[in-house]
Amino acid sequence: MRQQLQDLQAAPPSIAAVPTSTAYTAIQVPPSPLSPAQQTKLADLLVRYKADTITAQDYHAQRAAILAGN
Repeated sequence: MRQQLQDLQAAPPSIAAVPTSTAYTAIQVPPSPLSPAQQTKLADLLVRYKADTITAQDYHAQRAAILAGN
């Protein structure tokens, strides 16, 4: 056991074993099911909520209405 520990400490892992380049392919993102108008309304609503100009209850009610298409 002691010899194994000494061997591990004496021989650090080789950097050559790590690949220097990897090729990644882009992930295809599915299109949003929301219309651009809905996305804009949701973004505006979120800004108002974060600015604390509407309550959490109002935010969720309005968000649900936007997502329902109203």
